[in-house]
This record gives sequence, structure tokens and C-alpha cells, in this order.
Amino acid sequence: MRRVLSILLVLVASFSAFSARAAEPVASGETLTLQRCLDIAIRNHPSILRDGFVVRQKEAVVGQAQARYYPKIDLSAQYTRNNSIVDHRDPYFPWVGKTYNQNIGSASLNQMIFDFGRTPTDVKSKQFHADSSRFFLDDTITLVALNVKASYYNVLRARRSKGVAIETMDQYKLHLARARDYFTAGTR
Repeated sequence: MRRVLSILLVLVASFSAFSARAAEPVASGETLTLQRCLDIAIRNHPSILRDGFVVRQKEAVVGQAQARYYPKIDLSAQYTRNNSIVDHRDPYFPWVGKTYNQNIGSASLNQMIFDFGRTPTDVKSKQFHADSSRFFLDDTITLVALNVKASYYNVLRARRSKGVAIETMDQYKLHLARARDYFTAGTR
């Protein structure tokens, strides 16, 4: 009984220790309901948190793949100051040897029109990966809930077994007392 309770308490404590989001604290001596145990486990279990972040990452990858549908704007700017010292007497290049500033700016807009189905296929593939990670998260939640329920019912069974064991011990004590009475009376 104590072993099962301590295992359940260690599980609950480890769930809350790994969690970035703290649940309401479990008071000492508080009797936890099955629903409260499930809420604590689902909110704080590290595998569920990890799989939730994987789902968010896969959804972001879908957004990145869809970005190729949208236009791309490229802007660039350049500034150059030129100080060259050359003979000013050259009649063909009179500006050489003078100081001047050069400013260059450019902007371009690109839109993908057709890429032979590469982008739609890539987007659909990324969506399948995101759906797969969501199913994996659901599977992990189901597995954690199953383990919590099994542990909870094992604790209840251990409490009942303790009660039955106490009743059995009381009956044996009663039999022992009767046997002692018969022995002291000399009848058996």
C-alpha cells in the first residue's frame, strides 16, 4: 500500500518538477480524484509538452512552405564615396581624380507563377507531417491518461486490500483469543 502510494506521489511530483507551467499545488494529505490526477498529468507531463512543441514546430514549417505562394520583395542600397587622385589634364576622362558620391538603390518583386507542382506537393507533404504529429500527440495523451488511470486504480485496490487484510487480521486475532480461552479452560 505504502509502495503504491509513494510511486503515485513520485509520479505526480516528477510531473510537476518537469513542467514549465506550475499547477495548483497538491496539499499534504489531500485526496486526489481521478480527474484531478488526469488534469495534473496532462498539463505537466514532459512527453505531452514535448509533443505539443513538435506540433507547433510542424505547423510553422507548413507556413514556411506556403510562403512560396506569396510575392517576394528584395530591396538593396549601396553608397560609395570615391576619392581618386589622377592627372586632371586628361581630356577624355575629366571626372577622374575628383571626389564624388555614388548612391545605388534597387528593388525587385518576384512572384512564382508555376513550378511544376513542387510547391503544392511540398505544402501537402508538410501538412501531412503536421497531422501526423497531432495524432502522435493524441496518442501520447491517451497513453499518459491510461497510465494515470492504472496507477490511480492500483492505489484504490491497495487501499481496499489493506482494509480486507485488516479485517482478516482482526478475525485471526478473534480466533486466537478463542483458542486461548479454550486452552486456559482446558477444553481443547
